[in-house]
Amino acid sequence: MRQKKIIRVVIYFLALLFLGFGISFAAQPMMLSEAVTPKRELMMFEEIPIVTSASKHPESLLKAPAAISVITSEDIENMDYPRLWDNFRRVPGVDVQTFDGRNGGVAPRGFDEKFTRRNQILIDGRSAYSPLFGGIEWTYVPIFPEDIERIEVIRGPNAALYGSNAFTGVINIITKDPSETKGAMFKESIGNDAYQRSYLRYGGALGNLDYRLDYVYHFDRGFGTKDGVNINDSTKNNMVGWRSKYKIDDKSNVEVLMGLDLDVGRPTSYSATSKTTSANTRSDYEMIKYNTKIFNDQDIYFQIYHNEVQQNDHGDAVQFASNDRKEEQYDFEMQHTLSWLKEKIKTVWGLGFRYNGAQNALLGSNLTTLSPKYGGKLVLDRIYRLFFNNDIKLNDQWTYIFGAMFENNYFTGGSCSPRTSLMYAPKENHVFRLTYSRAFRTPTILEAKQNQTIVPFFGATITTLSPNTLKNEVVDAYELGYNSSLLDNRLKLGAQGYINKYRDLIEIINPTPLPAATYTLDNGDRATAKGIELDAEFAPKDWIKVYSNGTFEQLKDKTSFFKGTVPKFKVNLGSRFKLDNLGIIANFDGYYTDTYMSRDLENSGDNGLKVSRYFRFDCRIAKTFFKGALEWAIKGENLFGPKHLEARSGPASNSVDVDIERTFYTTLTAKF
Repeated sequence: MRQKKIIRVVIYFLALLFLGFGISFAAQPMMLSEAVTPKRELMMFEEIPIVTSASKHPESLLKAPAAISVITSEDIENMDYPRLWDNFRRVPGVDVQTFDGRNGGVAPRGFDEKFTRRNQILIDGRSAYSPLFGGIEWTYVPIFPEDIERIEVIRGPNAALYGSNAFTGVINIITKDPSETKGAMFKESIGNDAYQRSYLRYGGALGNLDYRLDYVYHFDRGFGTKDGVNINDSTKNNMVGWRSKYKIDDKSNVEVLMGLDLDVGRPTSYSATSKTTSANTRSDYEMIKYNTKIFNDQDIYFQIYHNEVQQNDHGDAVQFASNDRKEEQYDFEMQHTLSWLKEKIKTVWGLGFRYNGAQNALLGSNLTTLSPKYGGKLVLDRIYRLFFNNDIKLNDQWTYIFGAMFENNYFTGGSCSPRTSLMYAPKENHVFRLTYSRAFRTPTILEAKQNQTIVPFFGATITTLSPNTLKNEVVDAYELGYNSSLLDNRLKLGAQGYINKYRDLIEIINPTPLPAATYTLDNGDRATAKGIELDAEFAPKDWIKVYSNGTFEQLKDKTSFFKGTVPKFKVNLGSRFKLDNLGIIANFDGYYTDTYMSRDLENSGDNGLKVSRYFRFDCRIAKTFFKGALEWAIKGENLFGPKHLEARSGPASNSVDVDIERTFYTTLTAKF
């Protein structure tokens, strides 16, 4: 009953905010008359966030041809979550689940799972998804929250610009220019479960070269349980990062970005008594970007990067041999942006090539004995891409946008992912959008080439096969959206409604029983996702900001396997108080999540685990000293309850249930 009252109050709050929108819209001619000076109009426009992800060029968030939310550096600093994936809880239409102390799932608009294979994640233009499993392993990614300028979250397919993995959405993490992070910064955090994090950054300049060097040490014991006993899901890693930018002249520059993560821990043991206490994982990337302006009104860039992950599991059982792996990715991309016909048309086009390689025991081996290092055979995929996007301004109120990605890969051949959007802006700060897009998801290397036999300890023989006939998954997405900014940009509102129709979804089917079971991957399911997203942000005074958003989403398929795997309702509510005269910053965030089923979405035989509705409340209070040079903060998470179940990790017969506990942290930050 208490939870129902909480969600009712929050829904009423949302309704009042949108009622305020209606009143403000009716009064719009009085508020924004023609008498407003150009200087004032420009100032208002500059206060609206500028995003780059929806069209691959800078534009006002109001006029982006996609449902997009921005998590700012201020948001990240003031929420200060120990695990990066928790920052996405505040975004409407995004489901967040913690699968153990090392892995979290971030899923825009459904398909909630551990690795979120259907969502593209970029860091400074570099794809961070695993070519072997798909999705992202947050623990192994060399990234520092203190360096993030903003995170742009696109909800809905955007394969027209980002390719086959942008199936349900795109998360674009953009870090700060090294010229913005000069000087030294030290940050020390401690908390529950032996949590410790030590962070050090130094930025400087040498002539035309700006640079930044980061280092972090992180350790915690994790919090997964099996049958009420803690499992071994600890994290211990050292991470280093580098970003530099050399200014060649007023029009050109070269950037170099590098990162390295050395990790010692258990991916997930699924056993409370396991003696398998360590797995060494090395993750690194190297990236070079060249940016230049040509003909004064055209931008062009080239980028090339390399990602690599090596994991050596020191297991004492056959099942852990499958964790040994090596993944490698090379990518080249060129993009050209230009305006023509007196800037009525803006065109972005580009091309790229990607090489994916993976080596793992599941890719063709017999796991009756421990495999050698990495095991299995090396499997390669080569992807060729050509894309374009055109923004055509028909008049002051109407804009038409269309684009497409032509992509060819080794596993499934060629595909074309189109997107078209019609934008209507009756006023500069009121924009309506109608969008259609089609996207494809290419099978991961593991899905496409899995061919292995396991003989577990109980004597059964389990064979998993990919038939080499898997097709791309396909989605047709339809979306109607509205964005506005009112009251001198102090009130921002958004509403989105969507229908996504999926077909040829890849799943594991089990046609034969034990003791000699054969699991086969197949494009065997169709599904439909429907949803409504409402969000509002209000800053009545310079020192206070409140936000609220609500989501209704539903995912159904012909076999009812996906039914109930996403929470039907979610409501988020938060506020921030910044009292500069006292040097105090207070952040409060509450998240309501409806009942859902936590299920292995690769295995149609998994009946899932019911997760009851819960309300999570987080709070952080910080006090600054010496004009902001020193900050001390305390933070509490999940304060309304000692713990709540959030997800199941691992096979249903030997799973780990993840309880999110009440936790406390304290942090000291110094800047020089």
